[in-house]
Amino acid sequence: MILEEHYIALSAESLKSLGLTNREAEILLGIAQGKTNRAIAEDLYISPLTVKTHLQRFYRKLGVESRAEALSRALLDLLD
Repeated sequence: MILEEHYIALSAESLKSLGLTNREAEILLGIAQGKTNRAIAEDLYISPLTVKTHLQRFYRKLGVESRAEALSRALLDLLD
């Protein structure tokens, strides 16, 4: 097994290249930083329910079912 280290500069702009809206990209960036829905909501001045709604939308866009899967998929797509 060969493991390679890759550094990816994550930003809302780089995540938007995956077909996400600006807000969805900001939320996924918060997930990458290990933040909870509540912390993301506070940072973006929106409600945690709004964060959850955005999560559900971009889960469908990325074809995933969880936060971890969404982040993994995004990172893999950015590596390609």
